[in-house]
Amino acid sequence: MASSLKTAQEELEAIETNVGLVSKPQSYKEIDASNAQRKVRDTNDLPLDGARIAFRSHNARLGNYDKARSDDHEKTIIQARQQNIRIAEKLYIARQEKALGREPKEQIKPQQNRPTQAQYEKYAAQILAQLEVNGNRLPTFEYA
Repeated sequence: MASSLKTAQEELEAIETNVGLVSKPQSYKEIDASNAQRKVRDTNDLPLDGARIAFRSHNARLGNYDKARSDDHEKTIIQARQQNIRIAEKLYIARQEKALGREPKEQIKPQQNRPTQAQYEKYAAQILAQLEVNGNRLPTFEYA
């Protein structure tokens, strides 16, 4: 599990790096030129860079975790995270197209029927309550 978390962290760092690069069209055009081989491009002729690979991998990891021993509340949170990763990937693809001087093929629309912040907080409180065993709270991680 530790190696999986390390891989996930490395992938998220790759996404951060590539988002910075795709925000600079001239730099990104150089990256695009270096990824001219067909096998490192998608069907829209965009580079499959580290961020795109990381989005897919992270989404697959969440999908596998969703199938694991999770209760309904955890599955709801995981599904929301998957949906957010898919949206982030679509936004990244739109940035790729813009950096390369193309018109984005897909317009990102607001998602319907998403849980509200209050629902997320309620689910989180229920999960934290489940982490208490005999009045002792199990260790949890703090995210910045």
